[in-house]
Amino acid sequence: MKLKNLLARETPNIPLTINNLLLVFKEFLSVWLNQILYYNKVYDPLVFDEYKAFDVIVWMNRHPHLEKYIDDLFLNIINSLIINKKQSNGLDKITCLVYNTRDDTVVRSYSIKFHQFILTLSETIAELKINDDHDTSSILSLPNTTWTEIYTQFQTTLFQHIQHLRKITISESQGEQIFFKITVGLLEEIYAGSNWVRLNESKQHNRVENIQVLSEADLGVLNFTIESTDNSA
Repeated sequence: MKLKNLLARETPNIPLTINNLLLVFKEFLSVWLNQILYYNKVYDPLVFDEYKAFDVIVWMNRHPHLEKYIDDLFLNIINSLIINKKQSNGLDKITCLVYNTRDDTVVRSYSIKFHQFILTLSETIAELKINDDHDTSSILSLPNTTWTEIYTQFQTTLFQHIQHLRKITISESQGEQIFFKITVGLLEEIYAGSNWVRLNESKQHNRVENIQVLSEADLGVLNFTIESTDNSA
């Protein structure tokens, strides 16, 4: 199921299963991260193409290695820390740190802060299946949880995220010195995997304060807020 085919629709013509919801959520995470990379000019804007996701115009990179890294990253996080987590509510947040490569100072950071998960996802789905033809996960039936409501919340959250990113002012010289890394914050001492950075709050350097909450989504299965901090001034 390709991103541009899945997200171009106002609502997908697929069953509302746990697998399909998490699949759409994975693509939402990819869109969220791509907008950060594009508006912070981490990569040349020429490697991004314009798409429509959740009825919002977005920018998605077409570099195969970066695309694979992002896809594998979020697939691993969902499988390891959302579906098959070792401790209930183990995943606290996913953060993209935009930092200056000369001195490793954090310029801006963007987080998805989680507030609730269904605790028994592993009883209904073993792992996220990319090909929905082999989806054997449970149908999601929660009050007021429909594809229309889910897409509306993703649309609102993404729109507010982009509006915030558009306000960034980046000098040409600064754009040549910044890069990004992904961290995961865990509520419990559990193994976080190998393709992201394990965040240790007590040892985090250049921590950015003044967190700004941009939006909130309540999908029943999982609730989260989109947050941002800026240390560029």
